[in-house]
Amino acid sequence: MWRYLDVLLITVIVTLSAGYAIYALASIKFKRAVLTLLVKVFGVRVFMFFSPRLGGCSACSANDTRAEVLRKLKKV
Repeated sequence: MWRYLDVLLITVIVTLSAGYAIYALASIKFKRAVLTLLVKVFGVRVFMFFSPRLGGCSACSANDTRAEVLRKLKKV
């Protein structure tokens, strides 16, 4: 049982690390596409957590609605 849990946890950690590495080394266009998908799935808080400056505003409040953030991402 513990062996399977260890394998599962290591798989999750390696997958998340690889995903972060791909995201960090990717182009801005790819990052915007990923952030657009994350905003659609998880909401605006994910966008504010991952990259507040990517939308062109480093001091924006968290009061932006989901539709406004998606509109800003498509605009740029």
